[in-house]
Amino acid sequence: MRKHLKGLDTLRAIGAIIVVVGHIELIKMFNGLDNLVEVNFPIFPSGHISVVLFFVLSGFLITLLLVRETQATNTVSYRKFYLRKILRIYPVYYLTLLASSVLIETNSSFISNILCLTIFPNVAHAIDERWVTSPQIWSIGVEVQFYIFWPVLFATIFLSKWKKYFPILLLLFTVIYPLSPIILGYINAHYVTIPYMWAIEKFFYGSKYHCIAIGALIGLAYSSEKNWIQILNNNKIFIPLSIISLVLWILKFDIGFFTDEVFSILFALIILGAIGSKTVNIDHSITKFLGKISYGIYMYHWFIIVLAIKLLPQSDNLFYYNLLLYVVVLFLTIFSAWLSYAYYEKWFLRLKEKYKPTRLKA
Repeated sequence: MRKHLKGLDTLRAIGAIIVVVGHIELIKMFNGLDNLVEVNFPIFPSGHISVVLFFVLSGFLITLLLVRETQATNTVSYRKFYLRKILRIYPVYYLTLLASSVLIETNSSFISNILCLTIFPNVAHAIDERWVTSPQIWSIGVEVQFYIFWPVLFATIFLSKWKKYFPILLLLFTVIYPLSPIILGYINAHYVTIPYMWAIEKFFYGSKYHCIAIGALIGLAYSSEKNWIQILNNNKIFIPLSIISLVLWILKFDIGFFTDEVFSILFALIILGAIGSKTVNIDHSITKFLGKISYGIYMYHWFIIVLAIKLLPQSDNLFYYNLLLYVVVLFLTIFSAWLSYAYYEKWFLRLKEKYKPTRLKA
C-alpha cells in the first residue's frame, strides 16, 4: 500500500481556504461592494500564490509516483497513468462547468466553450475568453497539459543513460521558461511586433509549468534520498522557513515578475520538511479533512460565492454582512465539497484504484 505522506493535506487545506477568502473579496469588488482588494489591505494572502503551492505539490507527487512505478516495474504504463488522471480530474471539472452554467446565467462564447470543454482553459483565460461562472478552472488546464507530456519525458530520460542529467535538465527548464516572456517582450519592443503579445504574457503569467517542474525536481531528490534532503528535515530549518514563508505570503511579498518562483522554491523546501520531520506533524484532523476535499473546495467555491452575494440581503452593518457572507460561503463550499467527495468522487476514485501500476497495488 502506498505510504501516506504527512503534512500534504494540511498544505492543500491552507491553499484552498486562502483561495476562497481571496475570491470572496474579489467577487465583492466585481459587485461594487466594499472589499479588501481595493483598499489594499496589508494582511491579505494571495490566492494566486495558493495555486503556485498546488502546482509544486502536483509536480512533487506525480514525479514521486512515477519514480516508484519505474523502480517497481522498470516502465511507465501511460494508459494507466492517463486513466488515473482523467478519473481524478474530470468528473469534478465537468460537474463544475455544468453546475455553474445552470445556477448562474451567462452567455459564454463559442471559443470559451471549445477551450474550456477540452484541455485549454488556461488559454481561454489568457485571451479573455474564460469560463465566467468558474474562471479558476484555468489552473486545471496547466496541470493537465503538464500531465500529458510529463510521463513520456520522465520515462524517456529516467530509463535511459541520461538519467543522471535529469535534475540538471529540470533546473535548466525552471530557469529558461520564466525568462521566455521577458525575452519575447524585448523582441516585441525593439525588433519585431509579435501578434497578441498581451495574451502571450498573460499565458506565461498563469501557465507556470516550471513551478510544477520545481515540485518534480524535489520529487526526484526525495525519492533518491539525497543527503541534503535530510538537512532540510531538521526542525531548525523547517520551522523558521515555514514561518518566514507564511509571513511573506500574508504580507503580500512581491518582487515583480519572479515572485511565483521565490514562493515555489520556499514551498518545495516546506514540503520536504513537512513530510520528513521526525518530530513535527503539521496535520490536524480538521486540516486533513479539508485537504482531502480541497479539490472540490477549489472547484465549487466561485459559483457559490457569486450566488451567496446575489441572494444574501445587503446590510448597512458591514461587519454583520461580511460575517454572514463568510460563514455562508465557507459552510456551503465545504459541505458541497464533502458531499461531492463522499457520494460522487469516491466512485471514480475506487475505479481509479484499478489502474494503479500492478506492483504498487496493496
